[in-house]
Amino acid sequence: MLAREEDVEAQALRAQGWSISAIARHLGRDRKTVRAYVAGCE
Repeated sequence: MLAREEDVEAQALRAQGWSISAIARHLGRDRKTVRAYVAGCE
């Protein structure tokens, strides 16, 4: 589960063209978790 701030940051980074893997490394989270949040699922 991502904190609200992490969710917002992940969405913003994805909009800037960051890959799921890069966002996951940046946030220190699993790729699958980041992918789910970017897709809009919780």
